[in-house]
Amino acid sequence: MCRPFDFNHLSEPYINTPRTARWVTTPQILDNLSIVHGSHVFRAGVNFRFYRHVDQRGQPGGINVTPSVTFSQTTRPPFISGTTQNSGFTAAAGINSTDATLLGSLINNLYGLPASMTQVFIADLKSDVFLPFKVGDNISLYAEKHNLDQYNFYFQDEWKVRPNLTLNYGFRWEYNPPANTSPGDNVYVAATPIVGTPLPANPVVNTPGAVSFVKAKHWYEGNFGLAIGPRFGLAWSPDFKSGFLHKIFGDTSKSVVRLGYGIAFDTISSFQVTAAAGRIPGLVQSCTTSFNATAQAFTTITARLRQLARHQQDGGRWFPDTVAGAFSQADNVADTATATADQRPADHRF
Repeated sequence: MCRPFDFNHLSEPYINTPRTARWVTTPQILDNLSIVHGSHVFRAGVNFRFYRHVDQRGQPGGINVTPSVTFSQTTRPPFISGTTQNSGFTAAAGINSTDATLLGSLINNLYGLPASMTQVFIADLKSDVFLPFKVGDNISLYAEKHNLDQYNFYFQDEWKVRPNLTLNYGFRWEYNPPANTSPGDNVYVAATPIVGTPLPANPVVNTPGAVSFVKAKHWYEGNFGLAIGPRFGLAWSPDFKSGFLHKIFGDTSKSVVRLGYGIAFDTISSFQVTAAAGRIPGLVQSCTTSFNATAQAFTTITARLRQLARHQQDGGRWFPDTVAGAFSQADNVADTATATADQRPADHRF
């Protein structure tokens, strides 16, 4: 059960979070070939993987789209205080402060006096509009499909140089192109590095931000065609007939010395892509209105702030609308995975 109310001093038997559905499938093409020729065993193979990560979330970027209503007696005091009527209740005489706070919270609960209301809207970036929270009985959820393809090849030779010495050498070539997303209209990345860019202390209305986000085909770019990892291995069985080394290693075939070296490449997972996709500027907009005890009314959410952050067609910049009154805008910071020159990490293994 999903309800938006957050009562004071009560543990509600429900979760105010819409469902999250996820499908991760990996079609795969895998084949290996072995050829024995004299003292050599040649091996080669391919491994193609096609990750398909589909997300349907009620919490894009960790922000809950379900409306939230609170009954805080701090924000909306129920008792008359001097000339301020608040909610018009007279405080009980002779009650201590702890009990007065508890009583005020229960009054707001029982009389249904909301203190603040919050609603998050998900954007349709292609149409440059916010989606309604509900259409009929269906809640608007964040839905995207992320595609990650990986093409891996390898070749190695196992060479028995002597009866007690075997060498393994070869290489692995990985081509893992950048991930793409459907719909592609939701892909925006930072045009310049985010880290190290100074930000203004106070954003100015209709002024370009410090970092521009531009439409892109992929969430990251890079040169991934040269990911070639060499492999080398050695297995040696000492065969000392006598002496000190014979005492250490023993008779023939009793001990084996193994050495190995290789370079492995770590891929970018689909979950890193979804993390970046869920935090691009303009994807979600949070609207909050709180009760003003002095004005005896809720603060106004201006119509401008219900509009999607505008995308300037010629420069590709995002202009977030102004935060005014008690309307709070959730600022979105893009994940560092959107860096335009992401490098493939390499791991040297011994």
